[in-house]
Amino acid sequence: LCQVTRGFSVLALDSVDANAGFDKSICPGESFQLNGFSLGGTSYSWSPGAFLDDSTILNPVATISDTTEFIFTAYKGVCWENDTAIGYVYQTDSIEIYDPSGERNIDTALYLIQGESYLIAATPDFTEYLWTPSAGLSDTATQGTFVTPQTTHQQYLVYGTDIYGCVSTDTIDVYMAREIDVIYTGFTPNNDGYNDTWHIPNAA
Repeated sequence: LCQVTRGFSVLALDSVDANAGFDKSICPGESFQLNGFSLGGTSYSWSPGAFLDDSTILNPVATISDTTEFIFTAYKGVCWENDTAIGYVYQTDSIEIYDPSGERNIDTALYLIQGESYLIAATPDFTEYLWTPSAGLSDTATQGTFVTPQTTHQQYLVYGTDIYGCVSTDTIDVYMAREIDVIYTGFTPNNDGYNDTWHIPNAA
């Protein structure tokens, strides 16, 4: 048995490595930064580029409204390699202020009489609540709070934080009608300078 051994050379092409970094979870409306890394890469691209501030750099900022997979590609000469990173968008609920008694439609406004208190509430199942401003409210850190208006008009804002740490907001305008102090029984509009007009304080 004859054996022949011959040697030959292999010309290696450029090698490149691509790493798209970790996946990221965000709240709706937030942006986040992708963190690409490459050994040997000389140019880069991310796809889809429409959601990025610059699709040709290692660390672009992404703005998405739904969960999106990004493909990171690193190039060196004729060689290339890619990797993926996913931006997950939490599915969250919106918060709304409502009347828990169901007696009034307070979608945008609530009308009260001076000295009157009324219970308003925000969508349940948020982990934290914050009502602001605090003036006229019985509690600023609960789902429901009694509002006793201090001025003729005040807008209140509620923040709701969910289990993911995402924050939703809603507003309501509260209007207060002042009580009429005195109602006169009559007036004499004869232009004699006495009781010619009938002025009712706090009447709108």
